[in-house]
Amino acid sequence: MTLGDCGGVSATINEVKKQVRKSLGCGMSYFNFRNELHLDYVQYSGTLPLLTSFSACVWFQLASSTTNEQGSILSYCVPGAPFCNTILVWVENSMTMVVYLNDHQHRFSDVPSMDGRSHACIVLSSEDMLLHFYLNGTEQADAVSSNHSVPADGVLILGQDQDGSVDGTNPGAPQEDADRFYGTLEDFHIWRRALNPKEIRDLHAFGCTCPSDAIVTFSESNTIIHGEVVQNWEYPCHPNDS
Repeated sequence: MTLGDCGGVSATINEVKKQVRKSLGCGMSYFNFRNELHLDYVQYSGTLPLLTSFSACVWFQLASSTTNEQGSILSYCVPGAPFCNTILVWVENSMTMVVYLNDHQHRFSDVPSMDGRSHACIVLSSEDMLLHFYLNGTEQADAVSSNHSVPADGVLILGQDQDGSVDGTNPGAPQEDADRFYGTLEDFHIWRRALNPKEIRDLHAFGCTCPSDAIVTFSESNTIIHGEVVQNWEYPCHPNDS
């Protein structure tokens, strides 16, 4: 067998793995935010419906544990809303995650270190009126959330916030280098319901499976890359190796 043949076999195996993962409901995405610049971010070209419950999950790895403020993983901005960052998920440092929902801040601190590759889920449940934070398959904390309604038709971006648009008139317009995310984001999904604890444990434990009813999954056809973010749609399905 020639070297070229080996490469072909490897490519075929990876393609089979990708197809298996897709059949299990998992879309694959990988974004590397290598520059500490506000111009580097990823935009979702689709729209979201009204959300009264949701789950947002992602694999992430911080580029450095020495920076006090690591920046925004997720920003969802609704035009005309009083607060543009209707949803903002912010890594403050390797042991603190901050979630803004409408005009309320929820701070989850003193969690296990997020220095390495980590899996996070933010879950809003209309049943218990709580916002839940899961890290690596385990619930770390919850907080009472008085305003559950997340309006439809906003702008969703990864790697930056959108507070340059205070009144929501110019969504998708990041302003500051200090707000950028610096590291990698993999397999970001949103579901229009609260995933149960077993589903979240399985998301962390088995990197090749996930609930098939996600309403947001990044793909080549719905992703807009801004700046020099590195994207990769070809990496194979892999189990949790954190």
